[in-house]
Formats: sequence, structure tokens, C-alpha cells
Amino acid sequence: MFTSKFLTRVATLMTVLMLTLGSVQPVYAAPPLNDNFADAESITLLPLNATVDITEATTESNEPQACWFMDRTVWYSFIPTQNMAVHANTLGSAINANVNIYRSTGSGINNLDFMGCAYFSNSPSFFFEAGQTYYLQAGPTFGETGNIQVNLEQFTPAPPEGGFYFYPSEPSAFDTVQFCDNSYDPAGFGFQSFTWGFGDGTTSTDNCASHSYGLDGDYTVQHTATTLDGRTASSSQLVQVRTHDIAINKLVVPQTARVNQTKAINVDIKNKRYSENVQVNLYKGLPGGGEQLIGTLTIYVPARATRPTTFKFSYTYTAADASVGKVTFRAEANIIDGRDALPSDNQAIATTLVTK
Repeated sequence: MFTSKFLTRVATLMTVLMLTLGSVQPVYAAPPLNDNFADAESITLLPLNATVDITEATTESNEPQACWFMDRTVWYSFIPTQNMAVHANTLGSAINANVNIYRSTGSGINNLDFMGCAYFSNSPSFFFEAGQTYYLQAGPTFGETGNIQVNLEQFTPAPPEGGFYFYPSEPSAFDTVQFCDNSYDPAGFGFQSFTWGFGDGTTSTDNCASHSYGLDGDYTVQHTATTLDGRTASSSQLVQVRTHDIAINKLVVPQTARVNQTKAINVDIKNKRYSENVQVNLYKGLPGGGEQLIGTLTIYVPARATRPTTFKFSYTYTAADASVGKVTFRAEANIIDGRDALPSDNQAIATTLVTK
């Protein structure tokens, strides 16, 4: 049995313990200091390699959600003193994390221009301009809690690779040639300016430039593209301007013919510029539409200022022709292995009246 003295001592101790416990206030964990946009931690020097416990972080009602929905976020701000290339990532995080990059376009959280995001093992590149304010918004991707790592590091991007294309690829003096940049920037920043030297003393600063050459010749085109951060890439190509142009000078058919008569049909080809291999196709029109191929000739046509080259065909007129009363012939000329600069004069039509 307990004595009354012992019981009194126990009661006294319990009273003291209860009084002591009643005076202790509960301790709650606080969110990170940079939990809200207005309290973004200012970065003064790179690299940034910040480890932060996201467990008690929160989100604001008007907070942007760009790549992933994040139910807890922290904020960082950075104003570079010079143009720079940076990598952003969350490598080293204990949980799955994401960081969004924004460019400030004004005051407050509602004036942010989203630039891109880095999640899991991604480490994208960004171009930061001197004096511009940038914000990093970091948090978990799947509602997890724990430590995340926020990294922002400057790097030196690889040089860009210059290049361009032009069309048509075999231009003539009659063509307007389209030159377009297709340079490549491995950093992904893109290009801000372009220069062209067309090899004939003329220039342009357009991304895609139009140019016409008045004379045939070989022209070395020089092109330079400059990235947003000032790196340059140059390239050049030889553009050979050759104006290939033949024309049907005359399609000579008999004015009249009778059934079973075979008569000559001549196609005169005019060629003043370059000697060419030329193919001429001769067709006759069919009742109701369509054509029938009468013959094909391929002849080497020298470049001559005055005298044409004659392609000689023959045709035997039929009873079917006589029933129609005429035959309409069409000649079509094409340069073999070349592009005619003015193909509109490569056709001619003539008609023979046919009787029985």
C-alpha cells in the first residue's frame, strides 16, 4: 500500500508537469523565405546551385503554371550584367522537380514572358540579355515533398553553322532568285541579323532575299548570320547563271492534202544562246479532245544567231482526217538535261485541210 505521503508527492509532481506542459507553445514548420514571387531570392552571381526543402512551400492564386502543375513553388530572380548563355536544370534533386524560366515584361507576377522549362534530367539553354530581369520558378512535378536542387549556370555555346539555299538552283537572267538562310545554332538561341553579298556588287540584309542577275556568269554568294548573343556563321556558294532558251520559230505544214498522201512537216528551232540537245514532239489533235503522238526527234541544235535548225517529220493523211476535214498539228520542243528560261515559246500549232 502507498502511504499518504507518497501519494501527495505524486500529485504534486503531476501538477507541476501539467503546468509545465501548458506553458509550451506548439512549433510549426515555416515555408521557404522565397516561397512567394514578391520574395524571390535575388541571384547576384552565377552559378546558382540552391538546395531548398519544398515541403512547406505554397503557391499563390495567380501563379503561372507553364510546363507542369506544381502545388509548391519557390522563386529566384536574376539580372545579368552582360549578355550570356545559361543552362537551367534541377539535377541533384531528391524528388522529381521542374524549373520554369520567365522574362519580366513589367511589374508583378502577371507580367512574365515564359521562355521554357527544365524538368527531370533536361538541361535546356537560354539567352539572357544584360539588364533584363529573369525569374526562376521551381517546384515538384508530382506533388512530392522533400529537397529540390535549382541550378543556373553560364556556359560558352558552340559556334553556329552557316548555310543557305537558293531557288531556282539553275537560274537564268530572266529569273528572280530566292536566297534563304538555313544556318544552325546548336545553342538554340536563333539569329538576329543576316548579310548577303550576291557576287555582283549588290547586298541585302533580309532573312530570305530576292535577287536578279542581269547577265549570265559565275557568281560567288557570301552569307553571314549573327545569333542573338553575337556569334556569327558564314558560308558561300557558287551560283552559275545560265540562260538556256530555245523557241519554235515556225511549224510548217501543207495547206492542203488528200487521203493517203504523205507530206513533210517541218519544225524550225531557233537557238541563239547555248548549243543544246533538243527534243521535238509532234502531235495531232483528235475529235472530241486529246492528242495522238505522230513522232519524236532529238537533234543537237548549235547556237546560231540567224539560221534555225529544222526538225523534219512526215505524215500520211487518212480517211478519218478527211471526214473531219482537217488535221491540227501541235509541235512541242524541250531542252534535254536543261531548263528552258522561257518555255512559253516552245509550242506551235498549224492546220492542214484534208479532202478525199
